[in-house]
Amino acid sequence: MNFQSTRLLKWDGLGGFLSFLCLIHCLILPWMAALLPITLWLDESAHVWLFYALVPAAALAGWNGFREHSQVLPIILMCAGIVLVGLGAFLPMSIALETVLTVAGSLLLVAGHIINGRLTLIHRIVMQHA
Repeated sequence: MNFQSTRLLKWDGLGGFLSFLCLIHCLILPWMAALLPITLWLDESAHVWLFYALVPAAALAGWNGFREHSQVLPIILMCAGIVLVGLGAFLPMSIALETVLTVAGSLLLVAGHIINGRLTLIHRIVMQHA
């Protein structure tokens, strides 16, 4: 595995981790609100900061993966996920709708990173045996 390949997997790993962190934040938030009224995780700016972290990780992983395996599905999933998380982070709406959008967006991002990583590994295996 060369240096570029290692970087690609790290971006997918980081992007998947950040997407999962966003998902956990949204699923645990109601419980935390009941148990710990004042926490950093309850701060609405957490959504904005997670969004700002998700965008470059998804963009770099998606672009580098596409250059290697030429499949658009991971990019479509990641873009849809970013849009949903962005809507949840920036548009005023009910907490329930915000949670639904953010959870759905996070799941799409996680799926996009997993598929991107797997397509990359499959492409490398095929290229080694070609």
